[in-house]
Amino acid sequence: MLAFHAYLAVYSLTPYIFMVNIPLTGDFIAFFGVSTLPNISSIVSPVTEIARGAKTYLSGASWLKNHPKYLLLVFIPMVLGLIALISAWTFFIQYDDVILNWALFTKPESWWGVGLYYLMKTLVYISFILLGFASSILVMNILASPIYEYISMVVEADLTHKKAPELSFIHSLKLMGEEFKKVAFILFLSIILLLIPGVNIISTIITAFLISWDFYDYSLLRRGWSFKDRLSFVKKDFWAVTGLGLWLLIPLIQFILMPLAIAGGTMLSVKALQKHNLLEKGMANAHR
Repeated sequence: MLAFHAYLAVYSLTPYIFMVNIPLTGDFIAFFGVSTLPNISSIVSPVTEIARGAKTYLSGASWLKNHPKYLLLVFIPMVLGLIALISAWTFFIQYDDVILNWALFTKPESWWGVGLYYLMKTLVYISFILLGFASSILVMNILASPIYEYISMVVEADLTHKKAPELSFIHSLKLMGEEFKKVAFILFLSIILLLIPGVNIISTIITAFLISWDFYDYSLLRRGWSFKDRLSFVKKDFWAVTGLGLWLLIPLIQFILMPLAIAGGTMLSVKALQKHNLLEKGMANAHR
């Protein structure tokens, strides 16, 4: 699954580089696949919903603490992410001369040109460090999707006291392909947004939502819902999903916080399914 994750990889870097640009233009809204953004007037209290989402993350972490077998499982993605991060940074250290020669212009002789050259060199170093961090999160979420799916099923069964819709192991592995498509969508969207000039204060909100959406989505995906249906459904829980995602923006410890979000994300989506009487509507009854 992950988004983007969603991130998903570029979005996961928000605390470092993404206090930028998400103008609410018609083009942005159309590209995102919705006709309107969440209607604030129809929400009793966005702040309350954000708080509910943040609290649900803690409830999910507590559930994992009380079920140590599954807590141990979520450490696997953490290890995979750290391995990917070390590999990416090692690659850059080994080939930094080649990368810098490709990314930078020839060092000029003028004093101001030399200053500009070293400024750009510093920025390239920082960019590749962050790129390595983002790539490692991307790899972590793609490879961990079968683990997330399994834990999500267990959490749902525990909450509802009913067997969750179940996929075979082969179909569970196919989630990697679905995850890749979703991550590619969010990554492409991230690049487009980064190229739009201007500053918008809602960028952090959108970022938190997109990252958290990935963990929310498992309960819907295993019911066979289309991408369009899942996007339409999660909009109804926009602020709560955003609240859960705020935990995932804390710098440097995302390797630990992200895998823990699978329990809380499942709790949010299952409660939403119950609220809309869609919990029993499985593979043949996708939400419309």
